[in-house]
Amino acid sequence: MTFESAAAEWFATKGKNLSPRYRQEKWRRVEKYLLPHLGAIPFSRLRLLDLIRTHLLLRDTPELCRRVAQLTGQICRFAQVMQYVDSDISAGLVEVLPDKPPIRHRAAILEPAEFAALLKLIDGYRGYAVVRLALMIMANVFCRSSELVGARWEELDFEKDLWTIPAERMKRRRKHLIPLSRQVRELFQCLRSLDSETEYCFPSTLRKNCHITSEALLGALLRMGYTRDEISVHGFRSTASTILNTMKFRPDAIELQLAHVERNSVRAAYNRSDLLEERRQMLQFWSDYLDELRSS
Repeated sequence: MTFESAAAEWFATKGKNLSPRYRQEKWRRVEKYLLPHLGAIPFSRLRLLDLIRTHLLLRDTPELCRRVAQLTGQICRFAQVMQYVDSDISAGLVEVLPDKPPIRHRAAILEPAEFAALLKLIDGYRGYAVVRLALMIMANVFCRSSELVGARWEELDFEKDLWTIPAERMKRRRKHLIPLSRQVRELFQCLRSLDSETEYCFPSTLRKNCHITSEALLGALLRMGYTRDEISVHGFRSTASTILNTMKFRPDAIELQLAHVERNSVRAAYNRSDLLEERRQMLQFWSDYLDELRSS
């Protein structure tokens, strides 16, 4: 049993429930960084030193190196369980790899006055109207940019003022409900009036039957005069979280709106409420607050 054969068997077993995008990303790393060096070696002849040499080729990209090492460890432990090898030969691998780099938080505007200036620039943006509306909605609902740009009209219920993002489009593979404030509903309806033919809320002008990308949103912010060190699309989430946490709203509601998973597994097992009505009130307050910032 070669490393490549074991890796393919491991992936066929463990990759079934992954999203197509994440599944493709994991296997691409195996193909690109592991198989060229280890694929043809039988597990019976594979040694820890072989793994170390392969991973040290990635020493200049420590985060990637550690992610690839995680995949290697999973494959080696799978091979051990399947009795293709007597022991986990990856044990100790991470000890000789470069240290994990410090967490670098994505750039975000956290002061209300500075965020007000950004909102005014977005209002005055003269690029693609769909991108401008996407940024305005992003500021109001602070979901992840990938969840926003991939929105489909079938996900929106204007009678219930509710946006339901299906599990397969969510990072944690759990359906996410977003109440629509009056302002967000109007923004989506404005989008609908621009193009009623496509299934996507934010259609691309570059590719037929496709949506805009997160890079398009960032590109618009950069054209407004910001730098990557000053702002990011993900930063909209940090802005909303920071300001709302200083107000009257419960952290639980804010975290649920951000679609963060409860870290305490026991608490998560008992607390399965989506706090929908509480979040509806919070998002309407937030949209009204953003209107006040714009007019300040």
